[in-house]
Amino acid sequence: MNQVHYNLTLHFIASEPIAAARKLELVDPEHAAAILKSAPISPAVKVLKSMIPSVSAKLFSFFTEAQCLKLTEYMDIADLAAILRHVDADTRQSAIKLLPLRKQTLCKMLITYPEYTIGSMVETDVLIVDNHMEIAEVMFRLKKRSYSYLQSLYVVNQARQFEGKVFIGDLLRGDSNSEVTSLIISSQQEVCNANSDMIAAMEWDLWNHTDTLAVVNKKHEFVGVIHYSRLRHFMSIRHAHESKNGSVSSDLLEIYGDTIVNMVDLIQPLDTNN
Repeated sequence: MNQVHYNLTLHFIASEPIAAARKLELVDPEHAAAILKSAPISPAVKVLKSMIPSVSAKLFSFFTEAQCLKLTEYMDIADLAAILRHVDADTRQSAIKLLPLRKQTLCKMLITYPEYTIGSMVETDVLIVDNHMEIAEVMFRLKKRSYSYLQSLYVVNQARQFEGKVFIGDLLRGDSNSEVTSLIISSQQEVCNANSDMIAAMEWDLWNHTDTLAVVNKKHEFVGVIHYSRLRHFMSIRHAHESKNGSVSSDLLEIYGDTIVNMVDLIQPLDTNN
């Protein structure tokens, strides 16, 4: 395949990761993995998390440890856990060991939840604080590291049970000597159980006034948060799997489909019998 087709394929992967994912799901896993190896890390990750997790899992066995390390660095824990639940035990253990210790624990926790539940896809990289901490202490913790989601912080007691959330804006305006519990939002209905079914959760009326819910387990221990956008992402992947390329426009397939096939042909060994 010439350089023009190669560049067009990489452009397709970068600009249309969902369409590329649908196309690569139909390709032999070894060759699909080879294509993603040649792509920049960011679009490769977007394609992997847009594929059916069980299909993405088949690609992992063709990545080297160095490539897996790069992927785990760029991939959200929830997306990684969704894929790793479908790989063999040895591959899963090797991939998890590449994560920092804290993320290893979180990844293992997510994998324990059935894949159809809220708990399997929560966002865990949020600011969690103890209910006895003063605002000055919370501000110090806030400055020490960055978080994936930081519109609010989440307050727990000594048993890690969820007590409420605090908007970051309120924290910045609060008295530094006051306890963070003084800023907890009185409304506590924006909480859901980690074992809730994701499909049923799409229909909750709660989404009419919020796009993020706190997630707790059976003991009311705080697990993380779930975003409505992540639920929609899950449903779009599920729908695409059921409709077989239904989410990919015919125009996109006509323009880019042959380039993916050509790239696969380039990677596949020649048939020596012909």
